[in-house]
Amino acid sequence: EIPLDGEIDLGGGNRIVGYAVNEDANQRVLTKQGAPGQMTAAMPPASRLHEGGFRLVVGRSGLDTIDGQAAFGATIMQGIYVLENGNSDRSDAEITFHSVGIVELNSWSTSVVYQKLHHEEFGEGQLASVQPMPLVDGDGTHLKIRGVLVFGGSSSVGV
Repeated sequence: EIPLDGEIDLGGGNRIVGYAVNEDANQRVLTKQGAPGQMTAAMPPASRLHEGGFRLVVGRSGLDTIDGQAAFGATIMQGIYVLENGNSDRSDAEITFHSVGIVELNSWSTSVVYQKLHHEEFGEGQLASVQPMPLVDGDGTHLKIRGVLVFGGSSSVGV
């Protein structure tokens, strides 16, 4: 019975927090590809990708996992994407996701993210994205995220 804006303290600085990506992030889906041989379609300009869920954030003490030792700042996420106009009938597509392994900065200060996806119409899928370290300046925090969502070999969405 913890509210969405609550936090579960696991000790050692490790915690589970609810999150939602701010509208100012302006995440957009650029293209949608159907089955092999089908045309690639440009998504309508209003096809934003919304994201929210829960994030395990690793604290100062690190965290032992089945994937090995997770370092300070590493994350594991589970949640939902909502793709505006993403379904074949142009309704919003709800895509559930969870992390595959630990997400942490590599030696190039970049995170490589792998997630398992599920959608009622598209089926099972995967996400792969690259996220350089955010730039923080007087105007706020700036993210440059590039990735692809692929479902069952029959459709993909480029973000």
